[in-house]
Amino acid sequence: MNLEKRWSALCLKYNSNAELIHRLWEEVKQHYEHRNRHYHNLEHLSKMFVLLDKYEREGAIEQVDAMSFAIYYHDIIYSVLRPNNEERSAALAKRRLQQLAVPLELQKKVVEMIEATKEHGFSSKSDVNYLLDFDLAVLGESESAYQEYTKNIRKEFSLFPNVVYKPARRKVLETFLSKGEIYHTDRFKKSRQLQAENNIKYEIRMLES
Repeated sequence: MNLEKRWSALCLKYNSNAELIHRLWEEVKQHYEHRNRHYHNLEHLSKMFVLLDKYEREGAIEQVDAMSFAIYYHDIIYSVLRPNNEERSAALAKRRLQQLAVPLELQKKVVEMIEATKEHGFSSKSDVNYLLDFDLAVLGESESAYQEYTKNIRKEFSLFPNVVYKPARRKVLETFLSKGEIYHTDRFKKSRQLQAENNIKYEIRMLES
């Protein structure tokens, strides 16, 4: 997927300044291509856009542009040492959308979506729930895909020894299971919930071994 071309087409709906659009894309690209990004990278964005396209075709997405901007910016700030990545990502998104002259109402929707990725709780807004499910889609993929994901997550947290990483990671996974429903949309519940539960339980066993 050509993420730059997609970015340009999206931004041109709101701003004709090609130099600005290119500069902002380079900023996005630089963040997601950082050497410490093994999972939260451009490939992650591409997979989310594949899902966006699929569910847009099915008529499930209300605000495609808001969703698109949210995907580009939801992990733009990502540090394993900071607890406020989502807030900082949302704040940066807001500043950049202002530069692009994106309407205020759309800006608010993008910020809301990005901030929702912090807790991944159920929202009364359908698009927010779809974004959250797209973000966690990997949890419900095949065993091999999930194992590759866990390896990449561990690389991102390579700064921490196992004695620190394993209990913290297990706590995150147990939180997912304790919610009862990992996904928020009916489509994802039906297609990925059971596989996600099995994958998470498998990882917990591996962490405890």
